[in-house]
Amino acid sequence: MRDTVVAEHEALIWSERLSATTQLIASLEYLRNARHRAWGGLNNWSVLRERDPRGHDALRRLYDAVGSERGTRALHTARILASVVLLSPTTRRWPRLLAGGVAAGASRLLHPRHQYGSDGSDQLSFLVQFGCTLARVRQSDPHAVRTCLRWLAGQALLAYSISGGAKLGGRPWREGGALAGVLRTRTYGNSAVHAWCDRFPRAVRAAEICVITLECGFGVAFPYRGRHAPVVLSATATFHLVTAGIMGLGRFFWAFLATYPAVWSVARNAPRVPGGRSLFRHVRERLRKPSPLETGLAVWFLLILLCQLPHRSLDRLRALDRAGVWLPDWRFFAPEPAEHDFRIAYRVVHPDGETSPWWSEAGAGRRAPTHILWFPERREDKALFDVCSELLEQRDRVPERLTELPTFRLLADRVCRSLLLEGRFTDNTVSFQFRVDQCPGYGAGQRKPRYISPVVERRKPETRQRIHETE
Repeated sequence: MRDTVVAEHEALIWSERLSATTQLIASLEYLRNARHRAWGGLNNWSVLRERDPRGHDALRRLYDAVGSERGTRALHTARILASVVLLSPTTRRWPRLLAGGVAAGASRLLHPRHQYGSDGSDQLSFLVQFGCTLARVRQSDPHAVRTCLRWLAGQALLAYSISGGAKLGGRPWREGGALAGVLRTRTYGNSAVHAWCDRFPRAVRAAEICVITLECGFGVAFPYRGRHAPVVLSATATFHLVTAGIMGLGRFFWAFLATYPAVWSVARNAPRVPGGRSLFRHVRERLRKPSPLETGLAVWFLLILLCQLPHRSLDRLRALDRAGVWLPDWRFFAPEPAEHDFRIAYRVVHPDGETSPWWSEAGAGRRAPTHILWFPERREDKALFDVCSELLEQRDRVPERLTELPTFRLLADRVCRSLLLEGRFTDNTVSFQFRVDQCPGYGAGQRKPRYISPVVERRKPETRQRIHETE
């Protein structure tokens, strides 16, 4: 029993360290992308704050303080320092408890600030750090630590299983072509790998089957006291490392790796469950007097599970998570993955009504080996995809109010900033249009216009002042 407790504390420390690695990289990337939070960026707080208005004055003031550039930098700096403490060799309770609480709290406050461009690695790293902090609070109680580790292992099982099950429910994954479609995009793909996919379609189909099998079969790591856990965890870690190199998803490698110590600990130290009639007696005894911690984590786990179901009736439940971190979506690239990119084109509208030719923004850059560990540009590429997708969805749902919505204003400010910095205006009135194009990425095909905005007008002195203030 003593050896088990020691092993569980070791698992807790390694989960903290690996999750801290994810948060350290994320904060450094966010600080590197300060331009994306300024006027004309896709995470400009003066516009984002209207996307999810807070009715309570205290919450409004809190989020406005976090949304300011000074507040954002302060929280990222605090999370970096907390991550350094968690990565240090110290095993003392209070430093790690304080650092874990700061890291989890900063992640919770910062997520609304970076609504566009965040991904599942941010959500998973928050859940891992929050679960580890709960375990630190009750560190002297082995049962509480074990409960938190089981919850973390359950999150890993849920993430992999839901992702694999959602892929089985999508026609592109069942019939083939989903993986090649994702790798065709400039946002997630790779030109060399896309060319390889065209040459070896059967190998790509085999890779799709392997991905689905690996995700759906992650639960094999738990039976027989973790006999198969080393093989399963090695396979999934290799899978994340390959996707980090090909797709630039390096943070996912560290985020999921942070759950593996909990998976290993739970699988190796799982109690023997009796069979036959003794099984029902065992379950009844376990459910007779659950602790408040067990009850709370079980309810939370159930809510996350319900939010994975695609029923519209659960939209109200998903809407409860206004921060976007408590109830994550584990359906990665499923059931129908994105097989295209979005790019913005724009043109100037002169006072006499004539228009200039369309100019186009540059697409996502090529993959580099360093993107496995460091890829701050990924945030902007992902943010542009998120904003354009939401804009097209809102166009179909509320076309009469589209120009008033934050997504439209973010894109209009982005285009206005680009035109001004490029020196394409000659008078004091900034009039322009922008267009959202759907692009085939590295594949064959033409750009398809999906939305053309009405004429947008801005005052040139005012916009120049905004650029000067943000720089």
